[in-house]
Amino acid sequence: MSDRSIDQILAGPDYFTCERLTARLPKSVCIQRQTKRVVIGPTHWYLCFDCAQGAEIAKSQDKVVPQQKPPVICAAEGCDKPAGTRKLCGTCYGRWQHGRLPEMGPFVRIRKQTGQRAEV
Repeated sequence: MSDRSIDQILAGPDYFTCERLTARLPKSVCIQRQTKRVVIGPTHWYLCFDCAQGAEIAKSQDKVVPQQKPPVICAAEGCDKPAGTRKLCGTCYGRWQHGRLPEMGPFVRIRKQTGQRAEV
């Protein structure tokens, strides 16, 4: 690395203060998180995909951020994570599978070989 200190790098023109993540980020990382849904760091991409500040940064960098559908949010009451299988996030899906999510009804396992439903 060069003789520049970390403070000088973070204060440079390629970095900005992200209001949503409350951190200094490279502008290129912000654009990647919006366009490619790339997880860089400990936070999830869905925090960045509809960010107005990120859209302004992409516009200033002459990058086009495609309009994306908002992520499907978990159907379990009180959960705001992105959903996956059966409109539930991974945590709530596991709770439902083990009978700890009664508002979703009984868990029905589908056998992969036959495609038939089997009650658990």
